[in-house]
Amino acid sequence: MEALPIWLKIPLVSDNAESKRYLRAGVSEQYGRWKKDSVPHLVEIMDRLHPDDSSTHITIMKSVQSGVTTSVAENSIILWVYFRLGSILYLTSGEKVGRIRSSSSIDTTIDDSGMAGLVNPMSRRVVQKRADSALYKEFEGGIKLQIASYGSVQSIKSNTYQLIIANEWDEAPPEISDQGDIAGVIEGRTMAARLYKILEISTPTRMETSRIYRSYLAGDQRKYYVPCPSCEAYQVLTLGEKTGKKGKKSGLIFALKKDKRSGTEVLDSQSVRYICEHCGGEIYEAYKPQMLMRGEWHPSAKPSNPHRYSYHSPGLISPFLPWERICQQFVHTKFGKEILLFKDFTINYLGDHWAAVKSAASWEVLRGRAEDYVMGEVPEGALRLYGGVDVRSDRLEMAVWGIGRGMEQWLIDYHIFLGNTSELESSCWTSFEQAARKKYKVLGAECKISIVAIDCGWDPKEG
Repeated sequence: MEALPIWLKIPLVSDNAESKRYLRAGVSEQYGRWKKDSVPHLVEIMDRLHPDDSSTHITIMKSVQSGVTTSVAENSIILWVYFRLGSILYLTSGEKVGRIRSSSSIDTTIDDSGMAGLVNPMSRRVVQKRADSALYKEFEGGIKLQIASYGSVQSIKSNTYQLIIANEWDEAPPEISDQGDIAGVIEGRTMAARLYKILEISTPTRMETSRIYRSYLAGDQRKYYVPCPSCEAYQVLTLGEKTGKKGKKSGLIFALKKDKRSGTEVLDSQSVRYICEHCGGEIYEAYKPQMLMRGEWHPSAKPSNPHRYSYHSPGLISPFLPWERICQQFVHTKFGKEILLFKDFTINYLGDHWAAVKSAASWEVLRGRAEDYVMGEVPEGALRLYGGVDVRSDRLEMAVWGIGRGMEQWLIDYHIFLGNTSELESSCWTSFEQAARKKYKVLGAECKISIVAIDCGWDPKEG
């Protein structure tokens, strides 16, 4: 059997970028010939975009200044266009953002990677039709690159794409034009493709609504482990004050000093260092490139879909975000006491979701916040109904909840059905079934409870 011709042997995304890509000044944090060594922690991720890799969904929950868009998204575009692997849909938060991304990054990527000659200047079918505009490009081999906003996804619903890049995924709306969740609409654009990849990139936002955080949890939740230069033990880099194996504090730490002019305490830049959780050794940032080169991604969960891979890329492992700056920003939050500043720090510098912490309020305060609606009626804002049943030996207790945008909740109904729950013929189960089929008025139309969850934890044999 003859070997495949060399031009059919598709290189890895990282190898292809290293041989073809040049970064001009002003486009990236580092300009010149693109090198794997500049972002070693991103090599595994971008190589997931190779057609031979088994992944279909790749999620990157990241900090700012991560290099992810430049190295992962744009390098994958180069491979897919150059080797004609399929058409590409690049999604952004808005059309204006898409035009800026096109002119500042995608056009320069095409020009500086030897692909300018692959662009069709005009459509061969209709001479007047532009095939190289800000939001749409055609390449040799029938490959198309469409740049669209999340709000205009419905306009390209008749097209099929093999590679979809959802940049700033948390900017996507919950629903578009009453067509359901935008994630399903986007995935629907790949249904006719034998080979497809969906790449989701974003800094996270609030835990309850963050799309990138949900996508991260749906994957295998990979974290980057780096070795200590002293003891060689691997660990995930974190902000300081974590207790290590020997009972010592570890993580990224720093000290303050008094400013001579203002008399206030400021960051002592010379004190910024990382304390190994294994040996307690001090690691200065000069060792970070060496640590990143030897780092390894390890999964921390088993996804239901084995083709889903998810990665957390925090600022501490970014080659473009100095440890000193991270510490300075943390000091700026007054060590987490300024909540809004700390929220920004958590999202943008740690690349982590924001989980709001609220103190418990008294019943008088809660009663004052309550909306004026009658039990059994669905208030304005509730869109779907769900039920939950707690099973006791002598009764069933059923709550009906209305759920609205942003997961806002209302208690719609509450029932107690007395009877021996260990006997299915008991009247309590009959009454429950009738209540579960009850219809409520939602937005002027009759609506049933979508689903009822029944607690099966109680065992009648145990009394």
